[in-house]
Amino acid sequence: MKFVTGMILLGMTLSVSALQMAEAKLRSDIYPYSLNQLTWIEAWDEQNQFFPRYYKPSATIQLVVHNDTDQAMTPSKFEFDGHPIEEETTRPDFSGRVIWYRMNPEVLAPGASGHFTVRLREKPDKTIKVAIEGKSVDIKPESEEKLRILYVAFNNTRDRLTVFTESLEKTGRLRQISIDGKPAKMKLKNADFSDGNPAVAILDLEKPLRFGAYFILKVETENAATFEQIRTRDDTFPIGIIGANIKLYTRAGFNTSYCLQGSKAVPLEQMTRLSPVAMEEKIRKVAEEEIKKVAETVPANRYIYGNYDEADAHEPPGLPYMERCGINIMQKVEPLMALQRRFDPTHLTALLIDRTYAPLNWYTYGALADLPVNDCYIPTIWHGMDSEFLAHTVKVFLSATSPRASQMLLWATANTNHSPRATTPIENEAQYHYALGSGAKGLHYFTDWTSFPQVSEGGYYIGAAQILPLWRGMARGNALADRLKGLLNNAYPWNGAKSGSADMWCGALLSGDDSLIITVVNRNIKTSRDDKMKFVHTYPVGDSFVEVELPVWFKAAKLCVVAWDKVTEIPLRREGCKVIIPASNLEAGRIFVISSDAEIAKRLAGTPEIQGSIAEIQKIPGRIPGERIAAKPRGEEALKLNSKKELTLDFKNPEAMKSVAEIRFDNAILETGTDGTWNLCPGKELREARAELYFVVESDAPEFRAELRGETVPGYLSSIELGIKSKTDARFATDSSMKPKKWYRGRSKDEFLAVSAKNSGNNRYEIRIVLKDPLIVTPEGCTAAVRNLILSKVDL
Repeated sequence: MKFVTGMILLGMTLSVSALQMAEAKLRSDIYPYSLNQLTWIEAWDEQNQFFPRYYKPSATIQLVVHNDTDQAMTPSKFEFDGHPIEEETTRPDFSGRVIWYRMNPEVLAPGASGHFTVRLREKPDKTIKVAIEGKSVDIKPESEEKLRILYVAFNNTRDRLTVFTESLEKTGRLRQISIDGKPAKMKLKNADFSDGNPAVAILDLEKPLRFGAYFILKVETENAATFEQIRTRDDTFPIGIIGANIKLYTRAGFNTSYCLQGSKAVPLEQMTRLSPVAMEEKIRKVAEEEIKKVAETVPANRYIYGNYDEADAHEPPGLPYMERCGINIMQKVEPLMALQRRFDPTHLTALLIDRTYAPLNWYTYGALADLPVNDCYIPTIWHGMDSEFLAHTVKVFLSATSPRASQMLLWATANTNHSPRATTPIENEAQYHYALGSGAKGLHYFTDWTSFPQVSEGGYYIGAAQILPLWRGMARGNALADRLKGLLNNAYPWNGAKSGSADMWCGALLSGDDSLIITVVNRNIKTSRDDKMKFVHTYPVGDSFVEVELPVWFKAAKLCVVAWDKVTEIPLRREGCKVIIPASNLEAGRIFVISSDAEIAKRLAGTPEIQGSIAEIQKIPGRIPGERIAAKPRGEEALKLNSKKELTLDFKNPEAMKSVAEIRFDNAILETGTDGTWNLCPGKELREARAELYFVVESDAPEFRAELRGETVPGYLSSIELGIKSKTDARFATDSSMKPKKWYRGRSKDEFLAVSAKNSGNNRYEIRIVLKDPLIVTPEGCTAAVRNLILSKVDL
């Protein structure tokens, strides 16, 4: 069910004076679910209640004005219902009818057109008069707009466009598409919308468009018309990560280094293809100089401007929280974005939009940047544990931001405070299949940032590249996107696929006019709230299938399964106008391509350098050879220190292990390495590994002390706990302060744990060493570098 709030055609009066009101419309929000179908949540208590209680779909006014003089014009007088528009615009202390507005470009060259946008707080229920330099237009709510431009794709040379258009009512046949008023040559598929939505138009231009150039795209059918301001880009499919290790990222198939506000920007000379760098808040003159430097020195497709990180998550207090969404746009976001447009006509802009006030904030902020990005962090305690919400997010985000190339930022890290485990490889595989299969036009990851010694959000962040199994899985996803990028960039969701199992999600994308991308994902990759830090429950889908209803004009020739490392052609099974695709034994995700191109497999070969590099990353280095330590039942033999003051057990000496009274494991394998370290490895189940070693000590000392000496090892996380108690005590006195401090930088650091207990009368003590791999980094071996245990009497 679609919750449609209305698309309204505006009454307008064309002027023949210096400034013409050339086009006008009201674009109302379309929420593609019913209001009781999903619950959008955030980390803050107030916003947990925002949806659906305070969610009100709204609308945006869009005007096209034309300068028909021989001199440049700078419109600056904007009115809203007879008042200066700034008086009606929301501020931190005022909830106005207007949330944000802008004229783009600010200066209209002779004969040029500009696009004026006004985002409204609520959908209008009466006529609104909007005026620019005294020329006005009446916005009437009686007539709904019947068309919407969903997405515009570009080829690498920017002389071919693919335009997807949706018909909301009976609009007749699509008959013309124009660029800045000039009709374009086009090839149409589904022009009469008889196959449902969307219609596909491929435009071949006589001359390529300039990278970064804005233009007005107008689509007309027999009974309706619509328009959008579009910014020219190429066919790059961004695959990014927050971080600055360019060489490492390139080897893993990334083409984008994404730097958040306040982070150190990647030096210009080191940039790979696409480096969005968010600028810190600076004085205007400094910002202008930096923007001009980028404009003059960096190739057009090598840099994307960022903005304030998650501005929607940091709306200032003052107004009731249900009225705050969008305050930061005119206060922070748009002023910086205006500088970027003004002084750099080439490089695109991006904006990272959070989930605060979701989904209203996506509609409010969605039209600001050329490339909207949403951070959908699953699995974390912040945003829930069901990865399918990523598919729901993409669906709504595309509706809110169309016709832009909207992108997703996924969670690929761990924070030792609030998310003490990383995304597992299988969870990540499900995530990127959901994102790609739902129509995202770019894939980014948060984050390859290891924060130590800086405490962030109460803990230390561990960078994705240090979480080796996850890193290899991310690289596999990048290899898959590399194979599919040509199709993905040119695609939009198509409602033509049906899953044969309730346990299997499926999505379909129509790519141009010759291919369909079919994605399936196992819905049974679950993490319960109680077990969210330990267990990932995976139940593969057994025998199943996908039923794809082909458009009547589509001539299927080939069916391929596209994996990260290969493309396999499989038999094309047709039943009338339907194709039946087998999808059995599905553990995470899988992608199929149906194409009318007999050579489609060659188009899916990927970039040889990227495919080869990622294949190398998949090779797992061998661990240091070690001797397996076996479990040992509890024995009564005790270490006796009645005649000795101190005893040292050196674990580099195998004989020391014979002194252990009991050894037990929980989902763990323990080895002692030739270098003297202990290697704790998770067992078959992907959850916390744990080993416990018990010693029994006999001593007549009134107090007894145990000290465990070792070192923290960079690149691993293993927590160690030392406990001691007198035989008759109920609880152990413990010390667990030996934890990695460097994560992956620097050298190993000497550490020790120390505990003591008083004699309760029977002269016997129990000492326990607990080694834990809490599955934060899920390495092949979690190293606990323990060297020796020192047992000593305490003289009182």
